[in-house]
Amino acid sequence: MNFAKFKVRQMQRQALKQEGGIVVGGVTFELTNIEVAHSSELIIGSAYTCTLEAISGYDLPLVVSVTGTASVCGFKYDYTTGVIYIPSDEVIGNIVITAVAVNDSRNEQAVLEATKITSDTYDGTTTYTGESFILLDIYPCRGSTVTVKFKGTENGEEVTKTVTGDLAIDQYDTGTPCTVFFGTYLGQSDDTTSTSGTITISGACEGYGAGTYKTKTDKGQSINYSGHAITRINQTGRVRHFASSSFRGKSSGRTILDVSNGLGEGLEKIKDYSFYYRNGLGITELPNSVEEIGKYAFYYMDDLTLNKLPNSLNKLDEYAFYYCEALALNSLPTGLTKIPDYCFCGCKNLVLSELPNTITEIGQDAFYQNNNICLTKLPNSLVSIGDNAFYGCGSMAITSLPSSLTSIGEAAFFNCYNVSISTVPENIKVIKNATFSNNANSYIVLPSTIESVHGGAWSNCKLTSITLSNNNFYKVENNTLIEKSSNALVLGAGGIVGVDVIIPSYVTSISDRAFQGRSNLSGEIIIPSSVTTIGENAFSETNVEIKSIPNNITNIGAYAFKSSNLTATSLPDSIVSFGEGAFEYSNIAITTLPSNITTIPSYAFMGCDNITTINIPEGVTEIGGHAFSDCAQLEVILPSTLTTIGTYAFGPKWLGVCSRTFTVLATTPPTVAQGGDLGGTAVTQIIVPKGCGDIYKTATGWSDHADKIVEASA
Repeated sequence: MNFAKFKVRQMQRQALKQEGGIVVGGVTFELTNIEVAHSSELIIGSAYTCTLEAISGYDLPLVVSVTGTASVCGFKYDYTTGVIYIPSDEVIGNIVITAVAVNDSRNEQAVLEATKITSDTYDGTTTYTGESFILLDIYPCRGSTVTVKFKGTENGEEVTKTVTGDLAIDQYDTGTPCTVFFGTYLGQSDDTTSTSGTITISGACEGYGAGTYKTKTDKGQSINYSGHAITRINQTGRVRHFASSSFRGKSSGRTILDVSNGLGEGLEKIKDYSFYYRNGLGITELPNSVEEIGKYAFYYMDDLTLNKLPNSLNKLDEYAFYYCEALALNSLPTGLTKIPDYCFCGCKNLVLSELPNTITEIGQDAFYQNNNICLTKLPNSLVSIGDNAFYGCGSMAITSLPSSLTSIGEAAFFNCYNVSISTVPENIKVIKNATFSNNANSYIVLPSTIESVHGGAWSNCKLTSITLSNNNFYKVENNTLIEKSSNALVLGAGGIVGVDVIIPSYVTSISDRAFQGRSNLSGEIIIPSSVTTIGENAFSETNVEIKSIPNNITNIGAYAFKSSNLTATSLPDSIVSFGEGAFEYSNIAITTLPSNITTIPSYAFMGCDNITTINIPEGVTEIGGHAFSDCAQLEVILPSTLTTIGTYAFGPKWLGVCSRTFTVLATTPPTVAQGGDLGGTAVTQIIVPKGCGDIYKTATGWSDHADKIVEASA
């Protein structure tokens, strides 16, 4: 069954005229020669009540009356889209449809939109009939007259289409525009051949979106976000907003907005995706009337050279200026209350020296890698700071946080080298990982209200002291922060020359990143025998000496001692596992490994030049990639249980002299990972079990060193 489709819209009482024999006056209009079918659903001469839902945030009850020469016609009403469908199988006669709002407190009425679209089926999609056409969405201002001109070519000749009139009004911005169809003026049918044309808009309108090219076979779906056959839009009148995605796209064939005279005073909204990934427009300023900028509005518009935003602006949305690298703002409007997620992410030329005192929230990655912003304080109105909010803002130099602040995100001030926030405000209850990493702090004062602290919050800071009093969750002893419930050492400080860092004897674990990057420590760190677990990066990049690891340790986390001054000559047999890179580039000098391990993780002993002889115990089945790579001299005993050797597990040292000597106890050659290397030209000898020489010389990964393979004497 075919349907004639009419959209119900909310409008002010106002006469409306459009072409095509459709006349609207107030809330009644007449459609001549409408096609209807016999049905018992809607009877001529009767009135029906229905509700148009979710228009401007409230329900609008309607009374629909039908009069005319037909005796009966069918009727369907779609509550989700606000569309009335009348079956159109037969031509019956003239019909007048009246839709009147009931008890509308805004004293408005609903009318049927004066644009008829015929569709093949009612299945949630629309197949447009006729030839290909261009359409443009217009949101006229109240009481204004808008003239829209389209200039294109048809059959090789230039033609001009003009639509002038009191177009329908949409004061409350329901998102439903008046749609202007340009029919077959391009002289095209079902193909998508681009034809150049220009849209000229004069007069005041709520907004417009770039035209969309459609054909009778594409079910109404846009081929492009911007006008496929419109190459320029000239705007000379007042326009309140652009529709979403109006000028979106990277292609040079997209619609061009003529901004030679600016974007036009009166522009209030720049909606979502308006200039997404769009360069070459030459926008250098925004009108003083702009109040809102939508999400992704100027996303990756890397030639946007604004140095200020209009004072009228009171709302920004997420990703609004994402990676607009030429953006050079030196201040923000005082009407803003929020800097949304990723709003100025990657805008490396921002030179902000202060933020408005109206700001209450700074979102995730809001100023990520804005190295030139030089804030020395944050607004007293600020309540929350999101993850990575100021990540990499190396020129910031703030020394305190506002007392209004209640939450700070992970890595919020990561790599802010000149930030030195020593006192945490009383309203902060949680301090997350990397919040103040690589800051200039020398000491910290924690509030009595603190409930959770991540050990990595001050990683790579040269802390000399920690202060905390009267707290239910933590205590400070020997310049270390201890969690009361678990006796875990969460955070360590130090730095008094010649004084050892003594971890309290009751501590059972060292948390992740507890001492990471404490390059100012001196003396020795003494780990008590009560400790059983050492977390990830716990002592990484710490230059204070650690002479031994106690016998009760069972687990060591990834990169726990990476680039540390661990000088231990043995690892206790109590260890059952250690993580990737656990001892990477440390000064460890062991000759054997714990007897209970079964796997040597990737990068575990990479670059450990003090390991020259290593006996890998029976029971180990796998050696991970780069586990011993970049070590200088290695004599290795590989157990009979070994089955797998990872990529570059024994890779040679990149610089300097190195050698590799292997004694292999497995009668079946362990698998060497594809692309792996036992040491390249550094391999001097490989001793294999007696009678296994030929097997090894032909095995993948071993055959490259066939001339170095010899059999054991017994």
